[in-house]
Amino acid sequence: SSAVCNPVMLGEDGNVLLVTGSNMAGKSTYLKSIGLNVALANAGGPVCAKGFRWTPVEIHSDMNVRDSLDDGKSYFQVEVERVRTAITRAESTPRVLAVFDELFRGTNSTERVALARAILRHLRSTGALVVVATHDASLTRLVTEEHEPGMINVHFRESVEGRDMRFDYRLREGPA
Repeated sequence: SSAVCNPVMLGEDGNVLLVTGSNMAGKSTYLKSIGLNVALANAGGPVCAKGFRWTPVEIHSDMNVRDSLDDGKSYFQVEVERVRTAITRAESTPRVLAVFDELFRGTNSTERVALARAILRHLRSTGALVVVATHDASLTRLVTEEHEPGMINVHFRESVEGRDMRFDYRLREGPA
């Protein structure tokens, strides 16, 4: 009864969804919900939606990245490998959903933004579906100023009431 329904529509009109908003506003939960519903649909299971149309896709994710000391891999290397796999698969088939939460968050801001911009443009050109959460307002300029085709900005909002932050977890159009 307390679930907040938020739509997602990716395809011909837009295949890259840039999700912005403050911490705790719902970005990561939204990304996980998308990935989970697509995984359930791919397996023939029920989804949590009022309506759902999709083409089966491979799901590639860059969320909850951890370094792997056992394998001698840094956080950055693990993330690069995950993103590289998504890119490689998207170059083979447009039936890819890439879900990225804060691409290269451990990298300096100049390199992080340059990497993210290049990756998003390339994935868009392959026809892959991409949902990315970011705090980098400069990435939203791909839509607002550079008018990149196929990219859409959406955001979650917070309000401050006295000393409390409040979140309605409703997705809105445009950048935060």
